Parts: sequence; C-alpha cells; structure tokens
Amino acid sequence: MTTEELSALAYQNAPAPKGLEPCALLCYEALRGVYQLHRAGLLPEETAKSRKGDLAKAYAGAQRQRDLSRTAYAQYQEAIRRAGTRKSEIVLAFQAGKPAGEILPLALDC
Repeated sequence: MTTEELSALAYQNAPAPKGLEPCALLCYEALRGVYQLHRAGLLPEETAKSRKGDLAKAYAGAQRQRDLSRTAYAQYQEAIRRAGTRKSEIVLAFQAGKPAGEILPLALDC
C-alpha cells in the first residue's frame, strides 16, 4: 500500500485495513494521529505537513529495507538449495569413480 493510500484512509479516520504489514500499520496509525492532532488544533498545519513528509520518508525506507531483506532471504534459500544439489552430485561423482579434477569444481561451488 502506498503512502498516499494510507494517508487518504488516515484522513478519513477509517479503521486500519486488515492484512497490512507491520511497517504500513505503524505508518497508518502515525498518520492518523497527525490528522487527529491537527483537527483538534493541537498541531499547526505546517508541522502536520512536515510530520507527514517525515512519515512518508520513513515508510519508504522501511519498504526498501523489507525488499532488501526479502531479496537476501531468497538468495540464502537458493544457496542452500544449490549446496544440497552439489553435495548429491559430489557423492554420485565419487561413487562413479570420477577423477578429483572433475569433483573439485563441484566441491568449490558447494
């Protein structure tokens, strides 16, 4: 969900949408608080705009970090899968009596 979508819902003081990721939920609740404080006259408009901008930046940073973490985790899982495959290939190569020169590249890749 984008910051603009979260902001629109928070402006309406609507309940948080179900299934939001934690960083989106935190951003939503913070935006909602900014709008409530502004409506109550406790937060000047310029300060509210500034906080809204800060929240948008923080949310974008959290999304980038989440995407990087997901990418790293996918790479980690692929490395585990590839290592398991290489281990099987090494065992089969030994059983077939292949020379060490053919097995070494598999071991290095593993």
